[in-house]
Amino acid sequence: ELATAAAAAVFLLSRGAIGAVDAAVFRTFGPAHPLGEVARLLAGSVPILPAAFCMGGTLPAIAGAFARDARALGRSGPILYLVNTVGAVLGALAAGFALPSRIGYAATYGVALAISAAAGGAACLLDAVRPAAVPAAAVPPAPDPGPGRALLALAFLSGALTLALEVLATRAFAQVLQNSAHTYAVVLAAFLASLAAGAGLAALLARSGRAPRAVLAAVLTTSGIAAAACPFVFHWRTGGLAGLGGDLDWTGYLLAVAGSACLVVFPAGVLGGSVLPYLFRLSAGAPPESVGRLGAANSAGAIAGSVAGGFFLLDAAGLWASFRWVATIYLLAGALVAFRAGGRRGALAALVPVALAAILSTWFDPGRLPVVHLEPDEELLWVHESGAGVVALVRDGENVRVKLDGRYTLGDLASRPHEEREANLPLLLHPRPRRVIFLGLGTGITPAAALSHPVERVVVCELVPDVIEASRRGFAPWIRGLHEDRRATILAEDARRYLAATGEAFDVVIGDLFVPWGAGTGSLYSVEHFRLVRERLATGGLFFQWLPLYQMSREEFEAIARAFLEAFGQVELWRGDFLGQYPILALAGHRGPGPLDSGSVARRLDEARAAGMRHAPLGDAGAGS
Repeated sequence: ELATAAAAAVFLLSRGAIGAVDAAVFRTFGPAHPLGEVARLLAGSVPILPAAFCMGGTLPAIAGAFARDARALGRSGPILYLVNTVGAVLGALAAGFALPSRIGYAATYGVALAISAAAGGAACLLDAVRPAAVPAAAVPPAPDPGPGRALLALAFLSGALTLALEVLATRAFAQVLQNSAHTYAVVLAAFLASLAAGAGLAALLARSGRAPRAVLAAVLTTSGIAAAACPFVFHWRTGGLAGLGGDLDWTGYLLAVAGSACLVVFPAGVLGGSVLPYLFRLSAGAPPESVGRLGAANSAGAIAGSVAGGFFLLDAAGLWASFRWVATIYLLAGALVAFRAGGRRGALAALVPVALAAILSTWFDPGRLPVVHLEPDEELLWVHESGAGVVALVRDGENVRVKLDGRYTLGDLASRPHEEREANLPLLLHPRPRRVIFLGLGTGITPAAALSHPVERVVVCELVPDVIEASRRGFAPWIRGLHEDRRATILAEDARRYLAATGEAFDVVIGDLFVPWGAGTGSLYSVEHFRLVRERLATGGLFFQWLPLYQMSREEFEAIARAFLEAFGQVELWRGDFLGQYPILALAGHRGPGPLDSGSVARRLDEARAAGMRHAPLGDAGAGS
């Protein structure tokens, strides 16, 4: 615990170095290079390994301290695992809700460090005052049988399937929830609570006196049934992906999310979560070190399962079919355990999960469930699932929109005048815009508007690769050949990472309407990000950050404005439309003397009209300052 606190503190102090290494990797390999992605993974994971390594050793160490009798391990192991997982639930809720909004993220991190340090200090004190039950020299060291290969394999498989299920459940809820850090914390807490309940179930099963292999086979089989039911329960609970919450207030919304998460993931989580602690029962008689070995195998499986679920299963099979894969593996594992129990009864018992797996693959195909919710007047034109999300093109009469994860519209054809204005206004304010970068693609209408100006280079960074394909498929007639124009470069890349790595200077930087409460997007409204953008501006350069005012409270707007003012000495506030329900504003910062020349907008509009420009910037809509 003391080493955990120290290593976590070092990680906190090394975040700047991590960003510098990531930027160097990007400059060396470029975007989306396989070796670059591996190097990026190592750069992000290696600094947290010391703290994670130490945290992973706490439960086995506690088992060694409190389960000194090897026979007691089967009874006390599940209870220790239960208490440890309950602590994880409380930690997830505290970090997601209680602490950051009250004391800030830095102080929350400090609280976590203090808790680890206090636990380490308490352990030292306990070790000093607690007399040893048996002198170490009086008991000769016994041979270390340890858990067998079969138990280690089951521990690995349990971790892989449990974490794959957690990844899939989180992705499923992203289709119906406002994908914020709060909703993620609720889903995570519900899943951890199911694992804690699974540890409690394992403790009861360990005391039941039933044949351990038969119990384990039954647990694995029922886990498969519960995992197979997840898509159908989810579809029923959400009304066919229609969403959750409706007109509920904040508290009611969170309760609805928590109830739905428990309803969907709790059965599979409880059953799957009971496997590892029940393996402690099967390893009774082995030394307490077996907890560490089983935990290591389980954690290795968790790594494999989260990677497979997030990067391979979703891309290869899609969301609902991935649940079926997890369920099938559970059932086959149950059949194997039953068969290894031996005898005619074991062979007959093995036929049950095998038959269920056959039925699941034949008749209960969750791949037939919809992945996008459609209103009665909507038509699905194209959809693609991946680890980055579900991207869909939807037609509503004459309008076409692109949706991400079913809930959020990235843009539509009906908003074309407003989307074009988001590019035209800043480009008209700059006297000579030659190099422009857009942070976000959306439909492609906004960056395409830049091609009607005398620009030499347009860079577009889009985080979700399938959004690029949706723009190409759904909006080609309205984006002026954006995907083919030699002046335009469209990158499937994190805009922050690109700005940190590139040495290029831009005349104009335009930030999209980032959802302020979306998980991960808050950093795009931070002081650090705004300062990074300022460093990438050429002399006289201009940064326009558009803000969805309809998605912000006054406090959130003021926080963003303060961050912007801290990064830019001169800031102007521009209005992007005159809509009452969905107003947008822009914070404009620039590197140059004096205020922006607002009159240049009118002058250049007149010049465009006089020249008979086919696509006059701003059209007849105008703009207000």
